[in-house]
Amino acid sequence: MSYRETDRATHPLLAALRRGGGVRRWRVLAGAATALAASLALIVAIALLASGPPIPAEPPPPTRQIAERVEAKPTPLAYREREDIEILERHASLPAEDAGAAPGVTKTMRIKKGDTLGRVLARAAADGNESHRAIVALRKVFNLRRLRPGQEVKLRFVRAADAEESTTLAALTIHLDVDRSAVAEREADGSFAARIVEKDLRREYRRVAGTIEGSLFVAAQDAGLPARLVMELIRIYSWDVDFQREIQPGDRFEVLFDRFVDGEAPAADNAVKIGDVLYASLVLSGKTLQLFRHRTAAGVDYFDAAGASVRKALLRTPVDGARLSSRYGKRRHPILGYTKMHRGVDFAAPSGTPIRAAGNGVVETAGRNGGYGKYVRIRHNNRYKTAYAHLSRYGRGIRRGKRVEQGQIIGYVGSTGLSTGPHLHYEVLVGGRQVNPLTLKLPTGTKLKGEQLAAFKTAMRQVLAQLAAAPPSRQHARVDPAAARSPGSTN
Repeated sequence: MSYRETDRATHPLLAALRRGGGVRRWRVLAGAATALAASLALIVAIALLASGPPIPAEPPPPTRQIAERVEAKPTPLAYREREDIEILERHASLPAEDAGAAPGVTKTMRIKKGDTLGRVLARAAADGNESHRAIVALRKVFNLRRLRPGQEVKLRFVRAADAEESTTLAALTIHLDVDRSAVAEREADGSFAARIVEKDLRREYRRVAGTIEGSLFVAAQDAGLPARLVMELIRIYSWDVDFQREIQPGDRFEVLFDRFVDGEAPAADNAVKIGDVLYASLVLSGKTLQLFRHRTAAGVDYFDAAGASVRKALLRTPVDGARLSSRYGKRRHPILGYTKMHRGVDFAAPSGTPIRAAGNGVVETAGRNGGYGKYVRIRHNNRYKTAYAHLSRYGRGIRRGKRVEQGQIIGYVGSTGLSTGPHLHYEVLVGGRQVNPLTLKLPTGTKLKGEQLAAFKTAMRQVLAQLAAAPPSRQHARVDPAAARSPGSTN
């Protein structure tokens, strides 16, 4: 097929134009264009009708001058002005717990974790200057860093003298304890004066007595002795009593303690503060050990009926509630497998149980010591030393040269070194030689004489009178005070 034949077959419109001549060709083209334009106009009209009313045109964009004026940066503020604005914004961002206090209203706030007293006052919408003056006054009577989460703060507001709507901070009270508060009050000149206020509580005496079937701790708690005083009872007898060997079923105890109540009306559960063990008696296998709390010029201590201090040079057991698991003497070593001398006693206890210094002294060694594992040795005087082995970790600040007091935590029970389980290996050294701690006759503490002894006897009679008059927490058999003996008679 030739080019012309191809052209005709492919483009029939052009072929028709060629056959009709020049004028005819232009007439055909004009008619086709007119038909095409009419079709397009019809399509556009239908689309406009379907889309609804016309949308108004957007306003013209701002001129270049207006845009520049809107985007211009503000003039920088002076440093002090910026600082004041930041402080106001920061305080405004704090959620007000009770904004706009009414005149004469007292608001109670709570210290939150991470709080300062200033933040508490800001949440209460107190005036910043007044808050500052109150805080400065309180710092003179109380260390504000000792504030604890949950502690209660009371604010008292009154109407300001120079304005009808505004209020002013009149007083701020921080409750430190059940019977103590730190108070800052507004003076006539607008300053604040602070002081410590102690609440008057009524003192009561309670007697607790019972029979020991298993442990003294359980029996005393069942009889109604508060847990803190149970631990105190065990501590004051720990110089003379081995609670693992000497407590037997049927042994008895009796305790007199004081407590403090808020209000005059008697009630079984209105005590707000528990006092101290004033008197204690243990009857062990028929032998009675009495102790009386008494204050001397040297401080508070416990004495037997003869005026001898219960304090000894060394504690019998340096771990509370531990079980005696291995005695002093020859034994087959559980790891080495042969018989050797065991020059101490072992107290089995859970890992992490606190270990206490058996007496006052200076830490001579604190570190790893072969099969002993983590090890502490304390020099008490030129004659006595004690050693503690297999510790899991040391007490806070325990290091060589550190002075420690009797009962202070020097480490925690563990199983380091040659050990098959958590326990304390405890040694007593006399003149550099290890001795049996369970049979060692320990020197006694202070013994009252002369006027001190006479004052103690008077106080002892008063305590026994209080014991006789005190209502019991539970009904138990009484221990006969006349059967008293001096502590140490069981040694």
